[in-house]
Amino acid sequence: MDENKRGSFGSTIGFLLSAIGSAVGLGNIWGFPYKMGKSGGFTFLIAYLLLAVFVGFVVMISELAMGRHVGKGVIGCYHTLSKKFKWVGWLAVFSPFIIMSFYSVLGGYCIEYMALNMSNLAFAGAEISAGADLFTSMLMNPFGNVIFTILFLVICYLINRGGISGGIEKFNKVGMPALFVMLVIVIIRSLTLDGAVEGLKFMFVPGYAVEGGFIAEEPNFITVLATAGGQMFFSLSLAMGVMFTYGSYLSKKENLVKNAALIVFSDTLVALMAGLAVIPAAVAISGPSATLSGPKLLFITLQDVFNAMGAAGPLFGVLFYLLVLIAALTSAVSLVEVVTTFFLDRAEEKGKQGNRSKVVLIVCLAILVEASVVAIDGLGEAIAQQLIDRQLVHSVADLYDLTKDQLLTLDKFKAKSAENLLKAIASSKQNNLDKLVFGLGIRNIGDKAAALLAEHFGSMDALRNAAAEDISSIDGFGGVMAQSVVEFFAKDGTADLLHRLADAGVNMQWHGEKKGTALAGMTIVVTGTLPTLSRQEAEAMIVQNGGKASGSVSKKTAYVLAGAAAGSKLTKAQTLGIPVIDEAEFLRMVAPAPAEQPELEEET
Repeated sequence: MDENKRGSFGSTIGFLLSAIGSAVGLGNIWGFPYKMGKSGGFTFLIAYLLLAVFVGFVVMISELAMGRHVGKGVIGCYHTLSKKFKWVGWLAVFSPFIIMSFYSVLGGYCIEYMALNMSNLAFAGAEISAGADLFTSMLMNPFGNVIFTILFLVICYLINRGGISGGIEKFNKVGMPALFVMLVIVIIRSLTLDGAVEGLKFMFVPGYAVEGGFIAEEPNFITVLATAGGQMFFSLSLAMGVMFTYGSYLSKKENLVKNAALIVFSDTLVALMAGLAVIPAAVAISGPSATLSGPKLLFITLQDVFNAMGAAGPLFGVLFYLLVLIAALTSAVSLVEVVTTFFLDRAEEKGKQGNRSKVVLIVCLAILVEASVVAIDGLGEAIAQQLIDRQLVHSVADLYDLTKDQLLTLDKFKAKSAENLLKAIASSKQNNLDKLVFGLGIRNIGDKAAALLAEHFGSMDALRNAAAEDISSIDGFGGVMAQSVVEFFAKDGTADLLHRLADAGVNMQWHGEKKGTALAGMTIVVTGTLPTLSRQEAEAMIVQNGGKASGSVSKKTAYVLAGAAAGSKLTKAQTLGIPVIDEAEFLRMVAPAPAEQPELEEET
């Protein structure tokens, strides 16, 4: 086929930057570093690299080679391979279309957050809302989200309508170097924050995710392998038709082996750089309770990070969300191109010359229809907005004063819906204290931190009267989190809010089992096979007695509880001089102290 007639990449560097851009996306920024941390740090990294080299690299070469050989998109490639596999090609076209439904919404969020931080920068000194408040207010404005989604898709349209060389390649030649530069700037700022080293340990020290309190326990190797494999396929844009499509526009002179190797290497490098930019900063501000994955990481946790940076924070916020926007765009345009190429190939098969600009417009409009459903996010947000607009609800306490008649005044609300909502509100009164603490929306306090606060203090009154020193003494809490709690309870209106919630019958007590103190402050590692206890039972007893069950031995380890076939953890404990105990000694340590018997007076 005539490459010039169909179009092709203008240069090797242009192709490489476009392919790397497709691989580098939101999954790298919020997915890779978190999955790496929760899956054992370097254990995950090694598994990922091995899979990337022996599976991803091979699959990428195959997809690029098939696309270049056939000169068509993914459906044409599978059809050429065998008519029986054509349906696989259809799935590969449908997949990018589905992915774009949420990708474009998140891209719109990035544009919106850039604007918010520009506003904070322009109006320095004005009160800046917390990340959770900003995110909630954004979700409460669904039609505003649709507008920013449209803006994101307009940018995609303008890039894709220019074709491979004049659009996608040209954009990536500017966008990818800019992304690297901004990543370096954000990394430098992230690593210079106090407490950033804890985030580095989370990512790179095996077992520290458990030891540092970020996750409850280490996953087994099979789970790590599955997580790494899923991340690898998604991150490298494999099995989604992208590399078939880009390969179909690739010159026959290109060295596929070298190019595939560079794509795999660059994608992994950017993922690690994204981790260095994001995780240390998030942990420095919020500690182990920080949300480290998903949209909440980008739009709540990191916005709080920028808010805490002072006057320079909004500037770094603009830079970061521009960075994320570019990453989203470089992936989005490749996904749009998969669907676009399919329609252009169909026109060519019929002997017609496809109108790229028209096809791209239709594809983007179709994605917009699908994405609008995601952006609007159903009836729940609309109901909440109506309650606020009609001044029926000013705070969470007002929810418990709502009546059926008031609810029936809302649009699209029937008697059954009103009854169900009132039942749900009433049942929430019995929630444990941690749910209430989290629901108050205290800055820097996520669900895990709320649970720690509720368990530690036992009641809302005790938490309300706690000093910053008492709060920061909780394992996993820092000064910033403690100060956020103290400031919240000191605010005007908080006392009245809590009184109203109590009067409404909302539970203010922790109902969980109180932990013992026999192992308070101790980190204990369980290894080998114990005579009577399973590992899970032993670790549960450690936690229940105030200790921390860790999966790895370090200098911070107080004891190693060893059974038969203990292995390397026992060896390491002996090397470090850490006391080793057996099950019998462990049970003696956690056994309740005998009750004191009253002394009998001697008869005289």
